[in-house]
Amino acid sequence: MDPPRAHPRRVKRHACFFPECTYAADSASKLSLHAHKHTGLRPFACDSCNYAAKDPSALLVHKRIHAGEKPFSCEFLECSYKSRTASGLVTHKRTHTAERPYVCNFENCNYAAKTSGNLVYHKRTHSGERPYICDIPKCIYAATTSGALATHRRTHTGERPYSCEFPDCGFAAASLSNLVVHKRTHTGDRPYTCNFPECSYAAKTCHHFANHARTHTGERPYACTFPACGYLATRLQSLISHARTHTGERPYVCDFSGCTYAATASTALAGHKRTHTGERPYACDSPGCAYAAAQACNLATHQRTRHTTDYIKHLKLKEGAIEDLLNLHGYDFKRQHYINFQCAVTEETWSFSDAVLLFRNTVVILEVDEHQHKAYGISCDLKRMGLTVESLRLEGNTQRIVFIRYNPDAFTVNGVTKRTYRQERHDALVSLLRELETEPDAPGLEDVRTFYLFYDTTDGIPSIFNAVNEDDGSPEYDQLAKQWFARAIV
Repeated sequence: MDPPRAHPRRVKRHACFFPECTYAADSASKLSLHAHKHTGLRPFACDSCNYAAKDPSALLVHKRIHAGEKPFSCEFLECSYKSRTASGLVTHKRTHTAERPYVCNFENCNYAAKTSGNLVYHKRTHSGERPYICDIPKCIYAATTSGALATHRRTHTGERPYSCEFPDCGFAAASLSNLVVHKRTHTGDRPYTCNFPECSYAAKTCHHFANHARTHTGERPYACTFPACGYLATRLQSLISHARTHTGERPYVCDFSGCTYAATASTALAGHKRTHTGERPYACDSPGCAYAAAQACNLATHQRTRHTTDYIKHLKLKEGAIEDLLNLHGYDFKRQHYINFQCAVTEETWSFSDAVLLFRNTVVILEVDEHQHKAYGISCDLKRMGLTVESLRLEGNTQRIVFIRYNPDAFTVNGVTKRTYRQERHDALVSLLRELETEPDAPGLEDVRTFYLFYDTTDGIPSIFNAVNEDDGSPEYDQLAKQWFARAIV
């Protein structure tokens, strides 16, 4: 019996007629489908959404999104992965085998990809090519992939075809990948784990994981191409934003009325807009700290500089210097005095005052305000003072109450930094205490007064009175604190 003859290869007689395209097909129908890549025609429309495809096989795969169908299952032990396409399953298996068969041939680049498409996209980080350009008027967006451009266009149309199916969740995404990542906020899944020793980092996306890995390796694969510029970035988006420092381009423009701000990056614009809205979404989670920031980087700086062991020791040294000063001059005082707010109508229950001095007819509450307590917010600062006064009055204390707000750090007078020696500051504090100690029991004096020592001042008035909306929008400070204001000392 003769062996079966191999099936003869069909001759590809139908050549693409578009210039510089070498594609050839063995049938006219295949050539017709191929031509859609040049013309942009998408004749195969989904009957459940606005999606349209260039060929029927792509539409078939798309429809599996609506049906939830994933017919291709991973056969690796204990792996539950399923894919809508056979090619997707092949790519997934490389996460088990670590195979990366597509290698970049650019000099000194060791990048290797799991798919040929990813390698093509990667090479554009070297060439700077962005062949997919947004056709919306005045939009300068260009992408390295057609998929990225399609997703970008939805920022103009507002279309969000991918909806989260978790109960009571109204999230909808412009791209399927964003929906997949979003779902991990419900499941808590962080599939990308760092394998560096003693590092427990895990990410929701491979993109975030790749950026994190470079914090260990020190790799900065994205180099600026401008002459004499040695800038290197760990992320492509950082390089794009950096390049605008050379070109002067600022494509992200603030749309608030009368504002001319424009930024090189969308994140910078988002942070800027919070100066209009007053939004501060990044809150410090340290107990008793009311600090909140408009940007994540400011919160990170705050936590690094305010809540580390070394910083707390540094603060105690400043408070300790004032304690030594009071002891030197023979003052009796209560250190870290506990004030109970339970008798006042408030969610707050207590606070500590740095030092309380009891004179013949006056209670002096001395606070050492590092950096003028700017990080605490104006309204929080005033609220604490108000609750202290209310609690003392409800307890039956009828003496005059004097707050001394002593700043041991830098300050300005009319916008100019004022330099004073520590001895000068201590002399001014002691002089004020002597004045309060010998003050006559005159009925004309206010029941509550506040002295600001070495705070920023403008024309003799503490600058915080003019800081309404600058920190947390607190007109109450402008009203009540000015009523209590006695004198600024600089």
